[in-house]
Order: sequence, then C-alpha cells, then structure tokens
Amino acid sequence: MSTSTLARPGRNSSGPTKGMTKNTEGTCTCHGLPYVDLLLRKSKVVREGERALSIRAQEDRGRAWAAEHGYCVRKVWRENLSAWSDVKRPKYDAAMVAVLAGDVPALWVYALDRFSRKGAESVVPILGKARVIFDYERLDSMDGYEQAA
Repeated sequence: MSTSTLARPGRNSSGPTKGMTKNTEGTCTCHGLPYVDLLLRKSKVVREGERALSIRAQEDRGRAWAAEHGYCVRKVWRENLSAWSDVKRPKYDAAMVAVLAGDVPALWVYALDRFSRKGAESVVPILGKARVIFDYERLDSMDGYEQAA
C-alpha cells in the first residue's frame, strides 16, 4: 500500500482521518489496520549549521512508515516549539494521554530528541502501553519481541 492511498487529515484535524471512525479494537474501519499516531516537532530555534527536518517531511516519513508496516494514521500531533524543560507542550501531553489510555496501539516519532530532551527516561511510562518507534535512531519497542515470545 502506498502512502498516497491513506487520506491525509486537515492541518488542524483533531480526530481520525475523514471516513474513519474509532472502534474499540484500535483499528480503522476502512482499512482494518491498527492505528498509529505521529508525534512531530520542529524547534523554532535551530542552531547555526544544523539542519532540521520540517514538520511536513517528518509527517511524510511517518506516513510512509505506517504504510510499509501495516498501520493507519489516526492522529498527527504537530508542535513547532523548542522542547526545553519549562516549555508547555499540550500536543505532546495529549499524545501521551492517548497512548496511556490505550486509544492508540502505536506512536511514531521521527527522533528521540523530537520526543523529549529528557532522553530515554521520558519513554519509560509508555513502554508496554504501545509500540513506540523512533525512526531516525531505528529504535522500535517491538524489536526482538517476536523472538522472545
């Protein structure tokens, strides 16, 4: 399935992609695939000489990952801010609530530093609650799971 087959929600969409309704199994009704949320962040301040992947490019990569791995994008959480310790991140907080509540079985993030500046400790609360993917680092909480089972 190519990424073009998945509907792209509007920029300010807060619910499932049009035509999809949430069901209790965490799968979209139009494709029958499990949901994944995308958490995207681009810092407002980028250090000189540093290239930052745009929000759009992050979304395109997340949607490509979802299509390749058999997921349907449920929600795209977009932040355009620097994520230092004192910064409020309502989109991040809402994404974490969705994961912890079991609303979505997977969360895709471009890179660990886009998720949090606190490092791996910030991931611990959601491990075991959902599949977590950090694309840039090629980290996937499901890696090795099938072999151990």
